[in-house]
Amino acid sequence: MYTQTQVTSGGEQSPSIELLKLITAYWGSQAVWVFAKLGIADLLKDGPQTTVHVAAQTRTHEASLYRLLRALATLGLLTELDGARFELKAMGASLRTDVPGSMRTPAVMFAEPWFWNTWGGLLHTVSTGQPAFDHVYGMPFFDYQLNLL
Repeated sequence: MYTQTQVTSGGEQSPSIELLKLITAYWGSQAVWVFAKLGIADLLKDGPQTTVHVAAQTRTHEASLYRLLRALATLGLLTELDGARFELKAMGASLRTDVPGSMRTPAVMFAEPWFWNTWGGLLHTVSTGQPAFDHVYGMPFFDYQLNLL
């Protein structure tokens, strides 16, 4: 698929691979959003748990949750242990609700559909100077929020 090498002669990743990481970065943010939205960090605060246990607590599909947790382990939020068990690493622990400076609220808010979809309107904003939110949702942000009440 890629014609350029993945590692340069100096040992760094090629510019194409670095760019690919930027292009696909939203995959990771969506995985973190699901993790935060489901409150999984709080479920793991007392130590490793099995995917079966976490799936039962979050009422999620076990096999799909396992793939999500493995992806989050590659991103540095979790460590996968034997027996399909996962434990929090420091980055994952910052999504707990009971820690000072918890990042759970920003992780949820910045990837909520209303926020996420607005970024899809960036080209409109750059082209016209008009707010992307208004373009995507047909009304200003605060009007939209009032309609949710």
